[in-house]
Amino acid sequence: MHMLKLQCLTAKLGKTAWNDLSSMHVPDTAALGVLHSQIMAQELRTLNSKFVSSLRNNLFGIKPRTGRHGDRLQLLYPMLYGPHIDALLQDNEEELDSHVWFDKPWRMPAVKAWAAILRLATSSEGIGTGMFLADLKALIDA
Repeated sequence: MHMLKLQCLTAKLGKTAWNDLSSMHVPDTAALGVLHSQIMAQELRTLNSKFVSSLRNNLFGIKPRTGRHGDRLQLLYPMLYGPHIDALLQDNEEELDSHVWFDKPWRMPAVKAWAAILRLATSSEGIGTGMFLADLKALIDA
């Protein structure tokens, strides 16, 4: 996560200025830390939104209907649809806990969705119903 933080901050604020108090026009290192935290929260929301949106569109289509997909994909549906995902896609900062995502990345919707995919791929539901990973790859490649 620290490499991601460095990459995001240098991309947003510049390679040399991202950690310079005078360049960022902040009075002290505490204010600079707050600025960095705000930027990281926004960047993590953007990354999560893009990842979840891509998964939704590729796995369920642009206009999803529950029950229309195979059993394996139906197990992923709750991780990609719901009020918490709507808040993410609408960038509703008040309803998200994005301020803790840097310290607790397992709370990010994208991480939860990816964990659900991996759990399904290695569980008895995923293995017992056929070749889940091959089906997933075919959907994404289509």
